[in-house]
Formats: sequence, structure tokens, C-alpha cells
Amino acid sequence: MSQEEYDDSRFSYRVAFVQKVTNSKSAADQLFQLIPPGTEVSDAMNKAFLKETEKIKYRPKTIVAQMQAEGFVKFSLHKHILLWQEKDAKNPKHQYGTQVEAQWYWYEPWLKQVREHCQKEEPLYKQIVSVPGTTKQKKAG
Repeated sequence: MSQEEYDDSRFSYRVAFVQKVTNSKSAADQLFQLIPPGTEVSDAMNKAFLKETEKIKYRPKTIVAQMQAEGFVKFSLHKHILLWQEKDAKNPKHQYGTQVEAQWYWYEPWLKQVREHCQKEEPLYKQIVSVPGTTKQKKAG
């Protein structure tokens, strides 16, 4: 984790303990037990409470393949690029993805945005096939 990420207020939770001495436990507002780091108890708590999870990451071509599998066969990598540029989706304030070693990866919320876009613009991305012998057209799939 970079220092910038560590310092980001979106990822922080700070607690300040102020010592207040009372004569009995029952007279205290709340009782906390401070557990020293590196003990068996603290290690067990870290495993239980501080388990890091990493977001699922999608490469651009995976998002395009997913949309095509969902029937939006005309959705292409070029259309994806135009969409993220239009939405300013790589702007960190949106939290739609991240760059790892010069490669951009998208998170689940961006996949949802792309899906909503394709559904909204369905005629643009769905394959239209002509029915022989009629003037009507129907959607493929």
C-alpha cells in the first residue's frame, strides 16, 4: 500500500483513547482492554477482524467479452474506450478502477455502469437480423 493510499481518509479509521481514572469498573462509562501487539490474542484478532479483501479486477477486453456474451454483440473495445472517456471513468473520484503496473483494471461498479449503458442503448449494440420473406426485423438471441 502506498503512502498516499495509507493517508487517504477514505481508508482510515482513527480512535483516540483518553485515560480517565475511576475508583471502580462499574463507575466507568465503558471498559476497554488494551491488548499488546504481537501477543497470541492480538494475532487471533487481526486474523478475524483485519482480513484484507481485494476487489475483483477486470481487464477492458473482459468487460467487452462479458457484454457480448450478454447479447450486446456490437459493443467493442473501441466503444468501451469512448464510454470511459465520456464518463471520465478513470478519474479516481469515481473509484471505478485502478492502474497496476501500467495496466488499467476495472472494478465491479464499472461493469455495472457499462451494462446499464448497453441496456439503455440496446438498439445500438444488439444484433438485428432480417426475417426472410417479411419486412419485419427481430433481435438476435
